[in-house]
Amino acid sequence: MQVLDLGGNRLAGQLPSEIGELGELTDLILADLIFHGAIPREIGLQHELRVLSLSSDDLTGEIPAKLEDLDEIERVDLSRDESVGTIPFGIGNLEDLTELNLGHNGLTGEIPQEIGFLDSLALLDISNNDLNGELPVQLERLYLDENEFTGRIPRGIGMLAN
Repeated sequence: MQVLDLGGNRLAGQLPSEIGELGELTDLILADLIFHGAIPREIGLQHELRVLSLSSDDLTGEIPAKLEDLDEIERVDLSRDESVGTIPFGIGNLEDLTELNLGHNGLTGEIPQEIGFLDSLALLDISNNDLNGELPVQLERLYLDENEFTGRIPRGIGMLAN
């Protein structure tokens, strides 16, 4: 099995840790479900994963640092959950990442500056969190509304791609 898309169903409960043993998934889409609890760190065992969508699931807890082990990942959507804590530093090492949506959570702290240097990253949505610190500016689309940023607008913000 390469694609598991159960999105929009009435599945409920916790995401099982066995999710890391589902074979060579490329797409894991479990959005708009009735899941609760934390995202299992075993999700980092899905080394072939390109798309991870766990949005609108009421998931809680911190975003697992093991996401940095998803070498092939291109799109991550963990928006509209109830994730807390900081954005894991290692996400800035995911060279193939094109979209990162962490909007509408309870994330705090600074954005790892390495995220701004990901050449493939075109969309970063971290809106509606409690983030602060310096802004990455090397992106095509950047959503920062409803956070706690202070200070000056970075000089490079005018260099965003059209």
